[in-house]
Amino acid sequence: MAFSPCPNDAAFGPVSDCRTLDFTITLESSILLIGPSCFFLILASLRIRQIYRPPSILARSFDLLLFCKACTSLTVIASSAALLAVVVAQGRHVVPHAFIAALALEFLTSIPLTFLSYLEHSQSPTPSTLILIHSFLKSLFIGALLRTFHLTTNIGNGLLSTTAITAAAYGSHFLVELVEKRRLFREEVKLEYTGESSLSFLSRSTFLWLLSIMWRGRTSRLTFESLGNVPLSDRVENARQPLLDELKSLTSAQMASGSMLLRATLRAYTGTMLTPFIPRLVLLAATFSQPYLVEKMISYVEPSTADQYTTQEGWYLVAGFVCIFGVITLSTAVFWQAAYAMTVRYRAAIIGVVYDKSLRLASHANRKVGVGGASTYMSVDVERIFEGLEFIHDFWAAVLSIPVATAILYSQAKWAAFPPLFVIAVILGTTVVLGGSIGKRQAAWLAATDNRIKLLSSILGNIIPIKMSGYEAPLAQRVLQLRRKEIKHMESFYHVGLVATILSNLAATFCGIAVLGGYAALSTYVSSSTYPFTVAKIFSILTTITILSSPLNMIGQGLPAILAAYASLKRIQAFLQMEEKTIGPALEMDGPNDLEEKLNSRDVQDFKMDIASFSWLPESPIVLHDITLKLTPGKLHMCVGPVASGKTSLLVSMLGETTLRSGSLTSLSDRIAYASQDSFVVVGTCKENITFGRPFDLERYHKVVRACALIADFDRMPSKDQTLLGDKGITLSGGQRQRLALARAVYADAPLLLLDDVLSALDAETEKHVFGSLFAPGGLLEGKTVVLATHNIHYLPIAHRIFALQGGRLLHQGSYDELVNSGYDLTGNLTRASSLKMGRDGNSSPDQQVQESQSNVALDSSEKSKSEHAYNDYDDEATKSYDKGGLHMYRFYILHAGVFRFTACVILMVLYIAVRLGLQGYLQELSSASGRHLGGWMAGYVAFGFAGIFSGLVALYTFNLAAVHGGFSVHRAELEALLAAPVTFFLANPAGRLVNRFSSDIFQLDFTWPIATLNIISTLTLLLGTLILVYIATPWLALSAPLLAFAYAVLVKFYLATSKQFQQLESASKSPLYTIFSNTLGGLESVRAFHAQVHFLAQTDIAINRSQIPFYYRFAGLRFLRTILVLLTGLVTVGIAALAVGLRHKTSAAFLGVALSNATGMTNYMSDLMMFYSQLENAVVSIRRIHEIVDTEPERDPGADSVVVPSKKDLWPQHGSLVFKEVTFKYRDDLPLALKGISFVVRGGQKIGICGRTGSGKSSTVLSLFRAMDQSLVGGHIFLDGVDIATVPLALLRNSISLVSQEPFIWHAPLREILDIDGLHSEQKIWETLDRVGLKQAVSDMPDKLDSIIEDGGSLSRGQKQLLCLARILLRGSRVVVLDEATSR
Repeated sequence: MAFSPCPNDAAFGPVSDCRTLDFTITLESSILLIGPSCFFLILASLRIRQIYRPPSILARSFDLLLFCKACTSLTVIASSAALLAVVVAQGRHVVPHAFIAALALEFLTSIPLTFLSYLEHSQSPTPSTLILIHSFLKSLFIGALLRTFHLTTNIGNGLLSTTAITAAAYGSHFLVELVEKRRLFREEVKLEYTGESSLSFLSRSTFLWLLSIMWRGRTSRLTFESLGNVPLSDRVENARQPLLDELKSLTSAQMASGSMLLRATLRAYTGTMLTPFIPRLVLLAATFSQPYLVEKMISYVEPSTADQYTTQEGWYLVAGFVCIFGVITLSTAVFWQAAYAMTVRYRAAIIGVVYDKSLRLASHANRKVGVGGASTYMSVDVERIFEGLEFIHDFWAAVLSIPVATAILYSQAKWAAFPPLFVIAVILGTTVVLGGSIGKRQAAWLAATDNRIKLLSSILGNIIPIKMSGYEAPLAQRVLQLRRKEIKHMESFYHVGLVATILSNLAATFCGIAVLGGYAALSTYVSSSTYPFTVAKIFSILTTITILSSPLNMIGQGLPAILAAYASLKRIQAFLQMEEKTIGPALEMDGPNDLEEKLNSRDVQDFKMDIASFSWLPESPIVLHDITLKLTPGKLHMCVGPVASGKTSLLVSMLGETTLRSGSLTSLSDRIAYASQDSFVVVGTCKENITFGRPFDLERYHKVVRACALIADFDRMPSKDQTLLGDKGITLSGGQRQRLALARAVYADAPLLLLDDVLSALDAETEKHVFGSLFAPGGLLEGKTVVLATHNIHYLPIAHRIFALQGGRLLHQGSYDELVNSGYDLTGNLTRASSLKMGRDGNSSPDQQVQESQSNVALDSSEKSKSEHAYNDYDDEATKSYDKGGLHMYRFYILHAGVFRFTACVILMVLYIAVRLGLQGYLQELSSASGRHLGGWMAGYVAFGFAGIFSGLVALYTFNLAAVHGGFSVHRAELEALLAAPVTFFLANPAGRLVNRFSSDIFQLDFTWPIATLNIISTLTLLLGTLILVYIATPWLALSAPLLAFAYAVLVKFYLATSKQFQQLESASKSPLYTIFSNTLGGLESVRAFHAQVHFLAQTDIAINRSQIPFYYRFAGLRFLRTILVLLTGLVTVGIAALAVGLRHKTSAAFLGVALSNATGMTNYMSDLMMFYSQLENAVVSIRRIHEIVDTEPERDPGADSVVVPSKKDLWPQHGSLVFKEVTFKYRDDLPLALKGISFVVRGGQKIGICGRTGSGKSSTVLSLFRAMDQSLVGGHIFLDGVDIATVPLALLRNSISLVSQEPFIWHAPLREILDIDGLHSEQKIWETLDRVGLKQAVSDMPDKLDSIIEDGGSLSRGQKQLLCLARILLRGSRVVVLDEATSR
């Protein structure tokens, strides 16, 4: 039978003359066959070139999946050839030439398809996106061609069969390519590709891989291990490198520019940033196609035009809705997959780059940043950047929507489409002006946050001596004062953001007024026939306006978020532009090979300073003047001098960590071991703190541990040297920390060691053993070049060379005899002399070393054991469930925000939304007026608009009051509970974890929680009102309401069960990051001296990758939620359209217009509601974490209500007499006694000393006096001026006794506040006290005198800080003073 095409099939058409709803064969050949084939050939050639490389990622060269792919590929080739042959044989003279050319090209395309399929299988970890898209489209398009052949007369069965087989072959190839092949990978490849990283884009978009995790999360707790790793591209080592490479390629001028980081980001991640572009464009196009369908559907129902449409055409319109929402659903999934992939990748990059920069910071820049500033970068700034990133692509799509919507409006309303442009210009102009100040206001807000976190971090770093000194209340007031300033800046930020929000929300209303007003005028005064004011026309216009409202809202809300993100990006950029270390050892971080080479090197270069002067900051006063010295290789050098003479400055200058102002510093050894005065202890095991990333040498390790008298300490720890130490080694004594840091320096086996007063906290016997084991002949450091800063004059005779400093100048240098003969006053200039006599032959025997070291228990086992459990698993916070309390957290926040404020906010927001909904009903009545009294109707429309503005502003102002008050009140409750917690709480919770609660969680409280609450109230009200309007229009659809509500409830419950776990894991995973960051900044000189940057970077990478896991899965869950919500909304819209067709003559066109125009907005309402609710529930995790602190049990105070002593500390104690009577003390009920019935009497005014080896009970005696532990753990009685201290309120007791601890505790505040925290003394009195302790001159030399803030290190020496603490207790004037090795520095 001859093939008989339509007469116009040889033409482009597009519509066929003889086939219903079909295109011409030429059009189908050109668009559906030739176009895709050409694109495929180009892309396939590029892809083959990209992946044509050995070796294969598969374990075997042949497998069943490859066989199936080969079979389907060959079937495609055979069927394509057969189809071409059949067409040529049956109708080569009648079919269009374009069709034959298309089939020939189809056959040629199938050949590279086969080769590409093999390469993709063996070289690519994921199913080929190119093959999947090509196969699917070909199957679909050839299927369309099959329909054309079916509608064509005189078609042969052979042509139909071969066409069907070709379509099926492509479909089969599509299905085979979808199969995941991770099980076929080599083992090492399997470790790299986990989760969705080995799945096809379609599998990722349909979330099949995620459903199993979410299903498991319904009933069980998820852990980091159960989730697996993130894709390779999202791990920090891969995500960070492109940005680092771009930053390194910038010139000096570019590095100093204001857009340096933005430029580097765009260049480094161009592909990643642009990937969401195409799916977002498709989503935009699909969204704006809805007004046409709405107009046709209303015309189909409206009686005046109903006769123009058949029932079949009505169902075609329903099919159109199905197609549109199918495209919207798929493009939504693909878009958010690409957008969130960009966000997750950049998070790893920016955190990684910030940490990398911290390893290179100049020391003075490091002190300026401080731990608090670093925490803000890692929490608030990073969060703001990612919030802004989420808006980027929606923002440009929103801007693009304006001209698109205008074009559609012009097609609907002609010249009336232009007045809305003026409204949009005014509103956007106002938004841009307001948004311009967003960055400045946020910068001020974050600067205030920095100050609060800096103070809080310094408080938490010294929390135990602060509690023992009773400083909690005044320090809490200081923190709250900074919080008030922060809240003030936050309120300023909110004012601008909320005004921009209300304007953008009402933009659509005023656009509707402008366009309908203009159209009504055209209809009334120009021509009612040309501009018909019909229901279909009105609601097609309003549908376009409704669709436009979302982009306008996005601009109003997205622009401030983007500008806020840019402000945070600028803050991080300022950090990256800070000065780096420029002198000293090579700054390039050693790789493993470099490190091994240096470890094997035994050469020591001569070290020399020639008339060198140094300062801590480039512009600060010089601290070392004209130093000229030379180190003798392999010899012991000692540095002596009084407090603040420059000993520490000299050692740090040798490391290259100060600023060389004049002279020269040459030949610094690449390998230096450094032990600072502030013993550097990182979170990790004791063993890890000693090896510090170096290769483990068992024999040397045992020698070092024995020499540093650590054997007994390890034996008393539950996990020996595998015991996990907390932040800054909080559970160790000062002596243990010193010996641990000293062991690290000795184990490093470096040719040059710089040791800064590393024996000052040791008791005499331990000091004798350590010194003899290390420095005496035959000691471990024999033959090493050592510089030891010390105050002990009895060590000086063993030194080869002594450097005597005073006032930053080198007064004398030479041997001990030369120093004595020079007339240098040893006893006058050195403040510490030990009774120890150690000569050159003072080394003890190995047996004696072991015996002595076994007795050196630096901390009672009970004290160590009480906190050991907290550190056995640093991730205990991550495994803890916060999913408790039901509505309790909401009630907790509302009570703090104020019930009246919150209720008023809710009522006003409902009224505001009611005005907006009332406008919809008003429009239904307006459309029913048939063009009568349009002036009056439009005046009412305008009145609704202004009522919306007024009610919205009042509602948002009330919301602002509630949010600000709630944020301050909750923070105050958390702070007060924290400072009232017992000492054991701080031993069990690292400072990094607590800082996380006051930075990241407080940010969620200040920003995410209130914004999500506001959005939920408004969106829920809008959604309920919209549903009412929809159900009025289509009553039968109301039958679906229970089912729809059930579906949403199940979806939300299913999603939140896992999402909250992701949020909780993410919040917990940040604590180790903060801890590592603070550890690094706190010991940066030590890290660089040991060349341990690579080790620390590797540890940080592990922490970042671990934190990426919940972040990645949380965003995957958000993608899932967004996609499913769009799908459900599509079902509702299709249901409305289907019911309208089925009940065509029983449906009001006006009500249907309201329903369909609002249904297009329901996609946003329902999606937004679920998103906001999920944000709120996720923010509940932060509120619960805060509430956990608020709910912490405070220190029990049996004497709180006691009246046995006066309530003022200046009235009690009067004499300071102290009696211990059969006092027992232990750290926990199940632990042995640390004090066993000690008794002694101290008369008022007496000075006594408590002696004993480390672990003998000295610290326990002090802790019992300050009632550091619960009274149930203390037996006997302690009397102060005849009063049992158990009956005295804790605050009064601790305020009545002054403590100077071994570690000087100074917080981030002006000197005036540090010295006189209660503000009770005159400035003259403060200066007199400083003069008494010898600090008057040092403070006078500071630029701001008493208003100077002591940064972390640098401003004062360690000894000066200890003197500052002494000055503080002199001002306090207590009758009882406890000095814990206060003169050891």
